[in-house]
Amino acid sequence: SRLPLPDAPAEVFAWHARPGAFRRLAPPWRTLEVVQPSGITDGERLIFRMKQGPLALTWEALHQDHVPGEQFRDVQVRGPFAEWSHLHRVEPDGSGSVLRDVVTYRLPFGPVGALFG
Repeated sequence: SRLPLPDAPAEVFAWHARPGAFRRLAPPWRTLEVVQPSGITDGERLIFRMKQGPLALTWEALHQDHVPGEQFRDVQVRGPFAEWSHLHRVEPDGSGSVLRDVVTYRLPFGPVGALFG
């Protein structure tokens, strides 16, 4: 996705680096519990639980590819997908910036997962 923002890239990136950013980004209708908060630098891990009806799922994401002021990536270590990666990239755009999110994933259970995905 591509989201134009009026703020400078450094400000947008700093917002993501501040404590609590993950919780601020989570949709308000989604029941999430942050088990282990983290920053966005390489090697840090975020662990959270999501509830979907009576089910609870623990998701662990490892941060990689951190370039200060420009980008970071979350890679699923444990969670619902066979593979999942989310690149957050902030780029200058005129007097503001563009936040680009690139998510790549592979559903679990091969063809059966794709059928129900």
